[in-house]
Amino acid sequence: MGAIVRQLALAFMPRPLIALNRRLGASRNQQVPPWLDARRVGDPPARFAVGGRDLWREEQLAFVRATGIGLDASEMLQAVCGVRERRPWTDVDLYEFFLSLPAEIKYPDVRAKSLVRSLLRGTVHDTILDRWQKTSFSDRYLDQIDYESLRRWLSQPTYRITGVDYEVLAERLAHRGFGVAEYKWAVDLAKSQLFLAQW
Repeated sequence: MGAIVRQLALAFMPRPLIALNRRLGASRNQQVPPWLDARRVGDPPARFAVGGRDLWREEQLAFVRATGIGLDASEMLQAVCGVRERRPWTDVDLYEFFLSLPAEIKYPDVRAKSLVRSLLRGTVHDTILDRWQKTSFSDRYLDQIDYESLRRWLSQPTYRITGVDYEVLAERLAHRGFGVAEYKWAVDLAKSQLFLAQW
């Protein structure tokens, strides 16, 4: 119920208040590692904050906005690693179909992902569709971290990104004690460093 009240309240909040909320909440919600400046993490979400009256339009059209360097970095990584990334949800017809659905179809009740759950019913087992907690593979995920590759890209980078304390990061890599969130941050940083190294 609290989440619904917060969403309704957003419709009446001015943009500066939404930006402040995003700036303060970004670092708290994303578990920022000690080698990253938490203030900078909150800047992008705050920068893209819009007033409550424009939220619905922004959410509907979010996928057509520019994606930054993410796609370019992804293409370079695919070329370096000799793999091909597949993105099944970038089909134009599929996007147009979901955009054409009225709100009462997309959001039939207060549960998250109700439409997807109903579409998968009968194909995916009910115990999976109706579970309340996500299945976690954190231990296996963390056991497969390639610290040597991360160290190669992050210990002595050609370009230093503002807001990253590379000395603390090097210590953390040497310690080999990343959690899931810190590992994801490190991978994103490594992708950025790989992209920058191409120039």
